[in-house]
Amino acid sequence: MKILYFTATGNSLYLAKMIGGELLSIPQLIREGRYEIEDEEIGIVFPTYNGDMPEIVEDYLDFAELKCDYLFALTTYGSTPSLVLNRICKFLITKGIQVNYTNGVRMTSNHARYFDMEMAKKYRNPHESEDIAQILSDIENHVDNRYVTTDTGFESAERFKTKLLVNNETCNQCTICTLVCPTLNIYIDIDDNELKFFDECEPCFACLHACPQNSIHLPVQVSDSHYINPHIKLGEIIRSNRQL
Repeated sequence: MKILYFTATGNSLYLAKMIGGELLSIPQLIREGRYEIEDEEIGIVFPTYNGDMPEIVEDYLDFAELKCDYLFALTTYGSTPSLVLNRICKFLITKGIQVNYTNGVRMTSNHARYFDMEMAKKYRNPHESEDIAQILSDIENHVDNRYVTTDTGFESAERFKTKLLVNNETCNQCTICTLVCPTLNIYIDIDDNELKFFDECEPCFACLHACPQNSIHLPVQVSDSHYINPHIKLGEIIRSNRQL
């Protein structure tokens, strides 16, 4: 079994690890130019962003050639998965790929614009373990709940865009943010001696939550509290996303 995953603050990586098999980070697959994946079972695990799959996931799947007997797609989400599972199935159908099974698990949201992370942690899904156990059972038994449509059209949703800000007075240029960023969007301007952003933000907020100085933030956010899945270490996110 091969699991293709994308993670920013660890939720989807945790779910991927619980499933097992060979874990393949989508940012690293893109970096390596590896788009042909073959196995008896292939899974795609990703977070829901604003009701859609992350752009980096869609970009990868747009070129991927997935060959398997059983394909499943799983999402982690903070409030609702919306129609994201239908969307990924519909998108893959346009590529001639049929998803056999879909499901999702509600976990702590990392969206600092809408949620206080400390409060969100307290109201985590009490059925998370049971939900994951059900998914593991379904995959083991090759449950088929495929999304079927005769409409092969697909249009990307209007994606959430935002501008991240950095307080260069508190930033100590530890470069952790550059390592967790999956799109090489963060750099240190040597001339100005400041941390800056390009225009390729996902936005996944990995940098915001990983910053030990709390120097990266949104123009508007509920609190300064951070979140990384308690089962995942920062080094695992760096290994999943680093492009340098």
